[in-house]
Amino acid sequence: MRLRDLPAADLPAVEQAARRIGLWVKRLDSDLLVQGPAALFAALPPFRNVRDERRALGGALRRFRLGRRALRAGSRVLDLRRPLIVGILNATPDS
Repeated sequence: MRLRDLPAADLPAVEQAARRIGLWVKRLDSDLLVQGPAALFAALPPFRNVRDERRALGGALRRFRLGRRALRAGSRVLDLRRPLIVGILNATPDS
C-alpha cells in the first residue's frame, strides 16, 4: 500500500510503527510503500498528527477484500455479483 503526501515530520513515526509490527516499508520521496499480510495492517497503532492513515488503510483493505463488483468492457458494464458463463465455439475448418 502506498501512503502518499505524509508530512515529513511524521514519516519516521509511521515507518517505525509499521516495521515494529512486521510490515515491510520503503520510502519513496514523501511517500511510504508498506507491504505485508492484511492482518498486520489492522495492528497499526493510531498516529498522532497524521491524517488518520490507519482508517485510510482499513478502508483500502476492505475495498481490496470485496473485490470488483463490476467490469467495464467498452460501453458495457458486466455485473460480477452474479455468475457469468462464457462459451467459445471454434468453428474454423482447421479446428
